[in-house]
Amino acid sequence: MKVERRENPLFTDLRLPSIFVDSIMPRLSGSAVKLFLALLLALKRGEAIETTILSARTGLSDTEVTAALNELQQEQVLRLTSSGTIVLFDLKDIALRKEYRRRTDSDLSDAVDRTAMNDQRVRLMTDISDAFFQGMMSAGWYSEIDRWFEEYDFEPEVMYALFSDCYNRNKLANRSYIRAVAADWASRGIRTYVDLSRDQADRTIVNQTISQVSKTLNRHMTSHDKELVRKWVCVFHFEFDLIDVALKKLSGIQNPNLNYVDKVLENWHNQGLTTPEAVRAHEMERQAENQTADWRSGGKMAGSFKGKSDNVGNFPQRSYSPEEYEAFFVDIMDENVLNKEPANIDQASFGPKGGESRSNTD
Repeated sequence: MKVERRENPLFTDLRLPSIFVDSIMPRLSGSAVKLFLALLLALKRGEAIETTILSARTGLSDTEVTAALNELQQEQVLRLTSSGTIVLFDLKDIALRKEYRRRTDSDLSDAVDRTAMNDQRVRLMTDISDAFFQGMMSAGWYSEIDRWFEEYDFEPEVMYALFSDCYNRNKLANRSYIRAVAADWASRGIRTYVDLSRDQADRTIVNQTISQVSKTLNRHMTSHDKELVRKWVCVFHFEFDLIDVALKKLSGIQNPNLNYVDKVLENWHNQGLTTPEAVRAHEMERQAENQTADWRSGGKMAGSFKGKSDNVGNFPQRSYSPEEYEAFFVDIMDENVLNKEPANIDQASFGPKGGESRSNTD
């Protein structure tokens, strides 16, 4: 006896795996989600479907349908064969294979280490579920957290801190936000709880320094400005008193540019100058060296000839020996004696001032 069921295709029910909603759908674009639902409907009805039909059912262009198919293939939701067949994968079976491994996949020591690690992760996930999801964390979160462990190499304490931070920001409902925070932590080299503590301390100092720089320059700090300040604090390890010395070089500038300050601080960092005293001593030493070089080259010393022409002293000096100096003065004296005329004394010049001269009748 054969049992058949007749139903209106318009009211066909689709069986959508919850693993798709929990783990895969947050990573997909809207076009890919729409296309996946259309493919499930075609599979349910046993239809041979073309790109034009998919485009009509989803409201996507042919190009968008092709892009969505490629996106689903990259997420291992389906596979496109060379003959044009679309093969939909069993998502539950894939998730099950990721969670469990066969005994022949590894040796005994690796199995023991992985078992201990898995036990630690299971306890952590239970703690996260109890603390932030009232013990009702969905299955998708378990696979997502396990993926983050593998991708970012976080310690369990760091993973718990990640959820705690997002919970305090009221962002637990936004899985993309949590994923972005995890990626940001990993990009800053956070792996252990010690790394996280050090990073949080640095961020506190960075925020304080950003506020001080903004107040000093009386300007709004852009995201680029904040990134520069973070480099000064976290990479150069400079304190604000040294940064302030560089900022003072912008005094009098209407629109100060922090890129110039960044070049100054980078130069100081490369020369190992870490305090204002070291910077001042270095600049005084450089100024003295420049003055000495100018003096030796015959130029004027900086600041010593204010108001004089730039040509003063700008010529090579001749040197003389003591004998040449002595001969020089002797020649001058001899020349004056030889060329000296006899004095013509006018006796009348001794007369009374303003009176008539007297004649000598003797």
